[in-house]
Amino acid sequence: MATISSKDRSLLRSRGNSVRPTILVGKEGLGSQTLRSVEEGFNTTDLLKIKLQENAPADPAAVEAFLSSLPDTHLIQKIGRTVLLYRPHPALVSPLNPHPQSSKSK
Repeated sequence: MATISSKDRSLLRSRGNSVRPTILVGKEGLGSQTLRSVEEGFNTTDLLKIKLQENAPADPAAVEAFLSSLPDTHLIQKIGRTVLLYRPHPALVSPLNPHPQSSKSK
């Protein structure tokens, strides 16, 4: 997995400020449904904000470690019980991917 420079991490953090938590981890904890939601979320965007609610049985540090260990996923920021994750998306333009791959075949 490629590392992200501090400059790129800073750009992603600034983009993440306007992102609302899209996945909430609640009393069910970090189960297969949550992992499916993470994978589906990364199909449409390259940044996901995940919030661990107060009633979640999982430890925030364990959830953070597990989510950041997913393939090609980078932990960008952790504030309290909220985690910002990045996974490069081949079809989206971003500062880290200025030339996205087209999904159309020629």
